[in-house]
Amino acid sequence: VLPYYGIFTLTLRNQLRHFISHAYPQVNFRFIFRPISRLGNKFPIKDKSPIDLASNVVYQYHCNCCDAIYVGKTTRHFGVRRGEHIGKSIKTGKNTKPDQQSAIHKHYVTTGHQPKVDNFKIIDYGQNNYNTRIREAVHILLKKPSLNAQSEQPFLTLTQF
Repeated sequence: VLPYYGIFTLTLRNQLRHFISHAYPQVNFRFIFRPISRLGNKFPIKDKSPIDLASNVVYQYHCNCCDAIYVGKTTRHFGVRRGEHIGKSIKTGKNTKPDQQSAIHKHYVTTGHQPKVDNFKIIDYGQNNYNTRIREAVHILLKKPSLNAQSEQPFLTLTQF
């Protein structure tokens, strides 16, 4: 595959064909030309998905009252998981029962700090659950977040060199 640069590319193709046919007569060499850039690359037609619908993500919660940090991952929609932490429905915006096991929920119950949607941000994306778990473990190892109960993932141990 060669980029297409007009007549120069056709001349180069003929010279390469001539050389290859003399050196290797048994080879039937074919050239494929591709445009340098496509019109579709200049005008993207797909809209970006809302951040709340992102899945297989590693996210960070940063408490704006005390600088506590939590790093987590979800394979579900980010907005749904965030809503579970703070006890607010992504669909209706109404208060719901928060995830009682959530470290973020435990933090704001014990300290009285109120978590906000703005305190969450996506810090990494994975292709699948396994890849996302590895990325989460790396971020936990590097950031050493104070709200994370686990320092390692089950069946996944990372050591710093």
